[in-house]
Amino acid sequence: MFAIFNITTAVFISILFLTGCSGPQPLSMVGHGVEQIKSETVWSRDFGPERSGHFRALAIADFNNDGKLDIVGGSYEPGAIFLWYGDGLGYWERIQRFKIKADVRYLTVGDVNNDGWLDIVSSSRGDTKGIGVWINENGVFREGQRISEKELYEGMKLVDINNDGKLDVISANSSDVSIGGIQVWLGVGDGTFITETGPTRKGIYFDVAVGDINNDGKLDIVGAGWGQADGAIRTWLGNGDGTWSSAQMVDKGSFWGIDTADVNNDGNLDIVGASNFEGVTIYYGDGKGGFPTKEKLAETGSFWRARVVDLNKDGLMDIIASSNDGHGLVVWYQHRIDKKYMEKKDSSGCNCTIEWIAKNEGLPVEGFYFDIAIADFNLDGRADLAASTHGEGIKVWFRSPGEPAKIKKEIVKEKEIIEKPVEKIVEREKIVEKLTVPVFYTAVFFDTGKAEIRPESKVILSSVAEFLKRVTGTIVKLEGYADPRRIMSKEFPDNQVLSEVRVKKVNEYLINAGIPIDRMEVRGFGDSNIKYKGDDPNSMQMNRRVDITIIYKSALMEKEGMKNDLPDKEKKGMDNKEIDKKEISPYKKVSTEGLEISAPKTKELVSKDPFAETKDVIPVTEYKVFKMIKNVPEYRIGIGDTLEITLWEGIKETHYRVIVSPQGTISFSYVIGFNTVGFTQTELEGEFIKLLQEYVKKPIIKVEVPEKVAHTLSIFGAVRDLPRQPTGPGTYTMYGRERITQFLSRAGGHLPIADLTRVQLTRGGKTYFLNLFDVLFKADYRQDVFVDDGDVIFIPAKTEIKNKVFVFGEVKAPGLFQYDVGISLFESIIRAGGPTFYGKIEDVVIIRGDETKPEAIKSNLKDIYERGDFRQNIALQNNDIVYVSKNTVGNIANFIRNITPILGILRFPMDLYGATAVPRIDGFPLIREAAPTPTTVITTTPTAPPLGEGERWGESR
Repeated sequence: MFAIFNITTAVFISILFLTGCSGPQPLSMVGHGVEQIKSETVWSRDFGPERSGHFRALAIADFNNDGKLDIVGGSYEPGAIFLWYGDGLGYWERIQRFKIKADVRYLTVGDVNNDGWLDIVSSSRGDTKGIGVWINENGVFREGQRISEKELYEGMKLVDINNDGKLDVISANSSDVSIGGIQVWLGVGDGTFITETGPTRKGIYFDVAVGDINNDGKLDIVGAGWGQADGAIRTWLGNGDGTWSSAQMVDKGSFWGIDTADVNNDGNLDIVGASNFEGVTIYYGDGKGGFPTKEKLAETGSFWRARVVDLNKDGLMDIIASSNDGHGLVVWYQHRIDKKYMEKKDSSGCNCTIEWIAKNEGLPVEGFYFDIAIADFNLDGRADLAASTHGEGIKVWFRSPGEPAKIKKEIVKEKEIIEKPVEKIVEREKIVEKLTVPVFYTAVFFDTGKAEIRPESKVILSSVAEFLKRVTGTIVKLEGYADPRRIMSKEFPDNQVLSEVRVKKVNEYLINAGIPIDRMEVRGFGDSNIKYKGDDPNSMQMNRRVDITIIYKSALMEKEGMKNDLPDKEKKGMDNKEIDKKEISPYKKVSTEGLEISAPKTKELVSKDPFAETKDVIPVTEYKVFKMIKNVPEYRIGIGDTLEITLWEGIKETHYRVIVSPQGTISFSYVIGFNTVGFTQTELEGEFIKLLQEYVKKPIIKVEVPEKVAHTLSIFGAVRDLPRQPTGPGTYTMYGRERITQFLSRAGGHLPIADLTRVQLTRGGKTYFLNLFDVLFKADYRQDVFVDDGDVIFIPAKTEIKNKVFVFGEVKAPGLFQYDVGISLFESIIRAGGPTFYGKIEDVVIIRGDETKPEAIKSNLKDIYERGDFRQNIALQNNDIVYVSKNTVGNIANFIRNITPILGILRFPMDLYGATAVPRIDGFPLIREAAPTPTTVITTTPTAPPLGEGERWGESR
C-alpha cells in the first residue's frame, strides 16, 4: 500500500506542473528540434506490400532462396505476422499469414535449425505472449517450439553468443522492473532453445544490441533500458562462453531502441540510442568497453529506432531514425570539414572535423513510424529503405538520384493500365495498384420462419453502420438465406421470399441508420445455397441468416468505361451486379515491358462464409479423446478404460472383461499384449478380427467400453456447484466428442457473475480466449470448440474483469475505477465524485493509447445538460485516462506532449493489478481480493450425458 500511495503522490505532484495557473509548461516542445535542410529528392514515392494496418515489427531477408529480398511484418492491428515474397523490381506478393493473434513487437531472422533456410523468431504480447519460433520449410513457415509463453519481450537478436556454432536468442524484457532484464536462450541447433540465462533479470528494457565493444574478439551485450528511475543504456562484456561481467552504465534515460556500429571510422564500436522525448544520441566508444564522449543529433522528440548505414556511399556512416510521435523519418549525413589548422589527422590522413547535417530528401516529415530496415530491394546497388507504420502498413522507398526514371516509367505504365481497358477477355479487367484491401465479414441470425431482427443482431448492425460511416469508399453486400425446411405461410409462401424479406429488413435498418441505398447490394438465396448440411438444430440455425460483407470499392471491378466493351450477356450480369468469376476476375497478373503488377487473389478478398475460419480458432490436427469413423465420432480408448469384448466362434459366445494396463495393453483369448491406446471401438474390432483369423474360422468380435476413465479435463472459476450432484469446479472424465458449452452444462453451468466473453482454455501450453456469450446468446458457433484430454478451462467472474479507467484532475475523488461491460465519460466523472468548483467540464480530455503513441480526445460535458448533446458523452475504453482541467487545455498536441512523460506513472496501478488477479477497485486506496480457486475436486465418475457424447447441444431455443 505504501508504494501505491507514493505513486499516487508522484502523479499529483506531476499534475501540479501541468495545471499550475502561471509560469511556462516545462515539458512543452515543438517537434524534435531538428532543422532539416531541403535538398534534392533522392527517394522514390512510397509504396510497399501493405498499404494499411498498424505495424510495429519488420524484417528483411531472402526466405525462398531465389536471390530476391522478401519482407516479413508484424502488426498490432489486426495482430498477426505476414510474409511477402519480392520480385526484385519492387513488388511483393503475400504468401502467408502466420497463425498468431497478438501484438507483434519484434522480428529477427536466422537459420536456427541449420537446414539452409532462414527462420523467424518473434516477440509478442496479448493473447499470445512471449517468444515464438517459425521454422522455414522450403519457403513455407510452420510454428516451432515456443521459447517462452510468459512475460513481455521487445527487441531481439539472433547470434552465436557462446561460440558453439549454433544461433542463440537474446531479448529485452519489458515485463516489470523486478522481472525484466536481458534474457538469453542458448540454441540446440535444431530449432529449439533449452537453456535460459542472461546478464540481468532487473529493469525494463525495450531493445538489445550485440557487438565486440572492447575489441577482445568476444561478443558483448548492450541494453536499452526504459523508465524514469532505472532507465539507462547499459553494457555487459562477454566472456565468450555465455557468461558476462557486471553491468556498466553508459547514460541514463528512457530508450526505445539502440544500434551498434563504428560511426566515426576509428575501428571501435559506437552506440546510437533512440530515446523517449530526448532525441537521438551517439555514444563514441574507446575500444576498451567505455563510451567517454557523446553527441546529440536531436535534443528532443521521441524516436523508436535509429540505424547506422552509409546511404550515399561516401565512406562515412549516416544515421536514419524513425519518429513515433508523429514526425516521420529523419536522416543525418556525416560531412568532413577540412580544417587545415588542425594538427591531428583522422584515419584518412585529413585534417578534418565531422559535422552532422539533417537533410529533407523526400522522406516523410509527418506520421508515426516504428521499425526500419535498409536493403537493396531492386538490386541497383543502392540502399533502399523499408519502415513499419501506424495506420499505413509497410512502406518502402527506393533510393535514386532525383526522381528515378524507373519510377516515372512505372507511374506512367500504371496509369495506362488503369485507364485503358484491354480488348481480350482475359485482360479486360481493370488493373489497380496492388493493395491489401481491408474486408469486414459478419452475419445476423433469425428465428425459424421469421424475419424480425433480434435485439442482439441490432447491436451488430449498429456496429456495421458505424463502420460504413467511418470508412469512405466501402460498400456492403447483403445475402439472405433460409434453412431447407419448407415453409408455407400467408406471409412467406416459400423460402425464397423469406430470405428476401430478411435481407430487406437488414437493408432497411442500415438505411434508417444513415447508410445510402447506393452503397448496398442485396440478394436473397432462399434454400438454394445451403452451406451447412444436416437437419440438426445447429445447422438449421446457421442457415437462417443474412451474410454481411463490407469491401472497399477499389477492390471491385469498375463498371464505368468497361461495360460498353462487354458482350450483352456480360452486360446483363453487370446490371444484376453479378460477375462470372470463371471469365472475369477483378485481379490479374500482367507484365508490361519489365513491369510486373501483382494483386491479391479474389478468394483472399471476399469470403461468402462468415464462419470460414472456424477451425482455426484453436488449431487441431487430431483429438486425443475421439476420432471420426465414417462421419461418426468414436471414443478413443486409453489407459485405465474397461473393455467388454464378445467373441463368437460359430454359435459359441465368449465374454471377456479387461482393463487397459498402464502400458496401454490388453490380453484375451489368443490376443496377447495388444496395445489399444488411441484405437476406437470400430478400429479395435477390425484389428482383433485380423489377429484371430489365424486361430478361429470367421470370428465375430464386438467391443464395448462400459467404463471410460482415460481422458480428463478440468474446469474452475465461476462454475455452478449444484447440490447433491457431481458438479462445480474440478476434474471430469470425458466420454467422447463434446463441445465446451456441452461440458460447461455437464459441470453445472456458469454462475450469474461469470464473464462468458473471456473464457480461458489452456491446451498444449497455450491459452486461448473464447467468447461463450456470443455462442449462447448470438448463435455465433465459431467459438464453441471441441474440448480435449488435458484441457483446463477457467470461467472468470465479472468482479475480475480487467476493465479500468483512471480519473484525475479537478474531481473530488480522483482514482482508479473498475467497470464490467461499458462506462461513459459522464459516469466515470460521477464515480470520481463529480467536478470540483474549479473544474472546467467544457474542457475534459480523454487520454487513450500507451506512452509510445498517446492520443487525446476533447469533450464538452457542459453541452450534455445545457443542450442535450449526448455525443459528448463518449464511451470509454479499458485503460483510458480522464483528465478534468482547471484551466483551458488549449492546443491538444501540446497537451499530449505535456502529459506523455507521466503516463507511465498514471498507468502503473493499472499495469500492476492487470498483471495479477484483478480486485474490486474503487478509487484509492486500492482494495484487492484474491482470485477464485477450485473449491471442489470431482472424485466420483459423473453420469454420462443422454444420447452419449452430447449430441443434443444446439437444440432450438
